This record gives sequence, structure tokens and C-alpha cells, in this order.
Amino acid sequence: MSILGDLTNKVKSDLTWKASSEVSSGISTGISKIFNRNKTPGTNKCPKCKIQITDSSLKFCPKCGFKLMLSCSKCKVDFPAGTEFCTQCGAKLK
Repeated sequence: MSILGDLTNKVKSDLTWKASSEVSSGISTGISKIFNRNKTPGTNKCPKCKIQITDSSLKFCPKCGFKLMLSCSKCKVDFPAGTEFCTQCGAKLK
């Protein structure tokens, strides 16, 4: 019975890993589609002054100073301006 139990646990573990991997991949694909819709790769516009920003690591617009990235107050992950909820912990972004 222990061999059957071990085999069952292995199959369950493998299926759990596969399911979580598929979900993570789907979420990543969906997020990239949302944030890259109708954009040239590597370029964004400032929501306030509309200048082209090619450096995605900037947290503030170099022209008007608008905050381009929001940080989650709980887990400290950065998100583009306009994101409403943290995808890591679900907290509302301010």
C-alpha cells in the first residue's frame, strides 16, 4: 500500500506543479498583452505630458516629473502607473 501511496503523491505533486506553471504562464502572457497593447516594444508615453519614454526603469517622467511607477505598500513590487491592484498580494495600489 505504501508504494501505491507514494505513486499517488508523486502524481498529485506533478499535476499540482504543472497546473501552477500553466496558470503562472497564462497570467504573465495576459499582463504583457495588457501593458503592451498598441505600443512599440520598449517605448511608453508619459500619462501626463505624453512624451515618449524608452527607458522602462524610470520611476518618474524626465520632462514633467509624473510618477510612472507605483510601489505596493505591502510587498514593495513596482507596477506601471494605471495599475490598480498588486498582482503579488492583491493590495490596492495608491
